[in-house]
Amino acid sequence: NTSLLRAWKAGGELRRNPDTGLYTCPGIFSWKQPDAGSVWLAEGLPGDLAGRGADLGAGYGFLSRAALARSSDITELHLFEAELKALEAARLNLAEGVGRRAVHFHWADVTTGLDIGGLDFVLMNPPFHAGRGALPALGQAFVRAALQALKPGGRLFLVANRHLPYEAEIQNHAGDILISEQAQGFKRIVARRR
Repeated sequence: NTSLLRAWKAGGELRRNPDTGLYTCPGIFSWKQPDAGSVWLAEGLPGDLAGRGADLGAGYGFLSRAALARSSDITELHLFEAELKALEAARLNLAEGVGRRAVHFHWADVTTGLDIGGLDFVLMNPPFHAGRGALPALGQAFVRAALQALKPGGRLFLVANRHLPYEAEIQNHAGDILISEQAQGFKRIVARRR
């Protein structure tokens, strides 16, 4: 049935969410509304973000957009995302309001490492599921990739479900925890690379 096929294809097309103004579609993480943890992390981002940064597991660009709106001193931002459709949405969501800042989109699996280094900051709400099962090692791989990409003194801004074991991963891989807060079942961590 041709009309059924057309309707099915249309369901996966990117569209602007009238509530958020962001492009998204079914199948992208938190497509109907921004994830509560990401919102909390975005609210806590400092205004002194500057220089080169990255958003790991960027999804449709919610955290990147929040960071760019918060600080005009960000000169370069790299978005890393394994889901191509989400990365396409991020391109649309960051098409405006960037100014002269360089924004780069990487279709990549963060768990295999990043092809950049010397970053001033990294933002992330790392995934922790593979299929329907919890897989904390996935988020731990994100933490390692972030710390390797940061320059000494660079900062990591992370939000995760409260029970996920990221603090030891940070401390075991050249990171010092500066701030750790908990609320609404989440934890927000700010760490600095040694």
